[in-house]
Amino acid sequence: GRPASGASKSTTFTYDNIRDQGADGMGSQPSGWWDIFLSKKQRKRQPVITPFMVEGKLNPENLMGKIPDASYHLREGQIYRSTGQDDTFSLRRMIVCHDCVYVCRLQFDRILDKIPTGEIETVRSLPPPSDSPDKPQKVLRSTGGEKGGRTIKVRHDMAEEDVNLGGQRGSLSSMQAGVGVEVMRRTEVMIETKPASDVLSHGFEIRTSASGINAGLTYQFYATSAAERNGWLEALDDCKHYAESQLPTANQLKLQKWQWIASTVYQSDPVQFLIAFLILANFIFNARQAEVRPAQGTTEGDLYEITDDVFTSLFALELGWNMFAHWMWEFLRDGWNIFDFIVVLVSIVSRVFSDVPGLNTLRLLRAFRVMRLFGRLASLRRIINALMMSVKPVLNAFLIMLLVVSIYAILAVEFFADWTGPPPENFPVGPHYFGSFTKALFTNFQIITGDSWASGVIRYFFMPDGELSLGPVFFFASFIIIVGWTLLQVVVAVLLDNFTAASNHEKAQQHADSADLHGKEYQHLSLDPVLAQLSHFDTDFDLRSRIRTLFEVIDADDSGGLDYEELNHGLTKLQFQPPIKLTKQEFFQFTQGEGGVLDLEAFEVNMRRELKMYAQRQMANAMELDSDSDIAPILIVMKLLLNEVTRRGDPDSPPDDPPG
Repeated sequence: GRPASGASKSTTFTYDNIRDQGADGMGSQPSGWWDIFLSKKQRKRQPVITPFMVEGKLNPENLMGKIPDASYHLREGQIYRSTGQDDTFSLRRMIVCHDCVYVCRLQFDRILDKIPTGEIETVRSLPPPSDSPDKPQKVLRSTGGEKGGRTIKVRHDMAEEDVNLGGQRGSLSSMQAGVGVEVMRRTEVMIETKPASDVLSHGFEIRTSASGINAGLTYQFYATSAAERNGWLEALDDCKHYAESQLPTANQLKLQKWQWIASTVYQSDPVQFLIAFLILANFIFNARQAEVRPAQGTTEGDLYEITDDVFTSLFALELGWNMFAHWMWEFLRDGWNIFDFIVVLVSIVSRVFSDVPGLNTLRLLRAFRVMRLFGRLASLRRIINALMMSVKPVLNAFLIMLLVVSIYAILAVEFFADWTGPPPENFPVGPHYFGSFTKALFTNFQIITGDSWASGVIRYFFMPDGELSLGPVFFFASFIIIVGWTLLQVVVAVLLDNFTAASNHEKAQQHADSADLHGKEYQHLSLDPVLAQLSHFDTDFDLRSRIRTLFEVIDADDSGGLDYEELNHGLTKLQFQPPIKLTKQEFFQFTQGEGGVLDLEAFEVNMRRELKMYAQRQMANAMELDSDSDIAPILIVMKLLLNEVTRRGDPDSPPDDPPG
């Protein structure tokens, strides 16, 4: 299909659409008065896509997703679809679900195209084909076929075969056996000629929204009978009505608009600094109150109580503001929001029910209010986040150390539970330090910390004449070596390693913020997510196979060519978040200003060139991040070499300067 003319307004609602449509969501002129709250720092920076951010596996299922389970299918069957070529159609498998319509290959579970039901604007029947020249059909042209009427070509996907680069048939087993044949999977197609009236008499059309992933494309399908076509139309109408029922109402749109305004103001720097100031002021107030300890009923005590009530009220209002702006899941997914909610709720409960015995002790949690400051200031939040990222691997290392310490505690109970120190003291060192598992476990932790473990514990295990006792010496020496010198250092090393990794991530973020401050942005293009996946190739043949797989997925109509509309539409369908939107300027850069239609060979050449340019951009970004490290000179040399390889491979590059 191609973009439909006269497409109606989109029914996809986003904050941008709500802002552009006005408060009532019905298309009024935007007021724009809340735009003053938007600043450059608040706009999300487009992330730099690296190969480590995407999966290396590139196949149709990874690019287009899986077909839903059969229990979610409302209707499924075979359908004819126009390929966009003259009188050529493909026999496809069509699956209608509540949320999406899938077009798949007939013989294989591969998604070729998908139409979200929320983007369907109209579904209508197509008139029967006409051979008269005054009523031309958009996708029909006479082929001068059989006598007495027009004929069309129907493509059937029969099977898949394995071919090598030379075009001869091969076998995947030969490659797996180590024969060395480079094999690529290819779909075998059979073309059948049929009268046009047998295929095109029962067609229907799906027109999509211009702002959706299908960019206003119009799909034309053809059933084998009128009853079958009516069944498809009924299923599609049900899905369209279901999608419309899920759209927000006018009141919900107004609520979403005000939530967006509240969130924008709440996230602004002045508001966040004000909240941080209140938290810090409350902490100083609590410290001063703990210092003077004013008596209840006095003027000074009442003043502190009133001030505490004011702080509690302000924090309650701030929490309500945050909950309204980010309710529901966005609020609950943030751990700092949960912590704020608990601290404020405990403060309110302890104040309201201060006369209830036991609840007054909850007021001690007021001291934890200052920890809310960690979620407000970026520098403190980064340190806490780095520590939290290190918790899981540190816990694994600590669990190993705890198991070893527990094993030694059990052995200590067996060996030393009845041990008595040398005369004349005869101190019951065994029952005192190793009389039970918990006593032995605590003693082992004392030994790990080095707290008088030799003079206070081990010396009692010497012989009466002062000679060493080999058993206790070997036991405690091995414990110190294994736990104190080895496992404890492993825990610290794991903590430092993960904290360093998190710090490097924060360093990259600071570099990016500094680049924005000085007007420099890291280079990134729309194709970077795809190029990041392609960069995981192992061999040149693997890269070629990945590019051809990508071409086959994007070329949903099997026409063998991609123009701008089809390429942009195909990239948008891929499972990347956010979706890829290719501009016309980027398309002309991709084709080196030629435009037009790209066949497989031209697509592969251009993708290889884009992959080299992507590698250069990644090298430049890495140099910005590691400009102060020892690896920077190596990156510069690699960048120059890659630039020279790219320049020599470009026929339009200027020649080298003559020597001398």
